[in-house]
Amino acid sequence: DFPVGILKPDWLKGARYLGVHDVGNITCNTWTKADFVVYYSDQHTGHPVRWTFLKDNMTQDVVRFHEGREAPEETWEVPRYCVNKSVALRKR
Repeated sequence: DFPVGILKPDWLKGARYLGVHDVGNITCNTWTKADFVVYYSDQHTGHPVRWTFLKDNMTQDVVRFHEGREAPEETWEVPRYCVNKSVALRKR
């Protein structure tokens, strides 16, 4: 279980700036906040590039970012092969 929500525009308030780092071929400004997350944003556009959640050792990379657009519902559907494999593993 990983609780998430909509980020407020000032969510980085109180964060510590870590400097500039490259993520792939993107130059990013990097911050850490509350010993919880390291956040990378594109230095030129400000768009999110990566989040690393420290407690869970989980990294989320942004593949594409389109401000103001929503992904279609099918984007969030679990592929059938995952569901079938999950069911098969539970039957073992």
